[in-house]
Amino acid sequence: MYRNVLITENQRCLQQILWRFNPSEEVKKYKLNTVTYGTASAPYLATRCLVQLGQECTDTHIQETILHDFYVDDYISGHDSMQELIRICKGVTTQLQTGQFNLRKWQSNSKLILDTIQQNNSTDELLTLNNDSCAKTLGLHLT
Repeated sequence: MYRNVLITENQRCLQQILWRFNPSEEVKKYKLNTVTYGTASAPYLATRCLVQLGQECTDTHIQETILHDFYVDDYISGHDSMQELIRICKGVTTQLQTGQFNLRKWQSNSKLILDTIQQNNSTDELLTLNNDSCAKTLGLHLT
């Protein structure tokens, strides 16, 4: 997620790596173009981009799910209607792709939902939930 968030050019000087392979070499400076994992600001910056994409969405249902159904980069949602859930998931996917955030590794207790959501992206991993399996999001077990 972080590598998809570009830093404004005039701010890149604030994210630099100083490097040399041995003490006799001159120190080289590398400016980082994207948000860097492990920095204190990384979660905020990535989440802020996600919020921005949600706020730009014109469909209120899709906007609401982007703004409220993410835990960092994990999308956790559901709906009473399978068809409405499929529509929302496709809309969320489309909206996030405008920011180069590509959702993958979908999980569901419905093969129909997985097949429909993933039909255009068959290379991503499909995970199916059943009574004997357990899913995790950021280390938390979902049952």
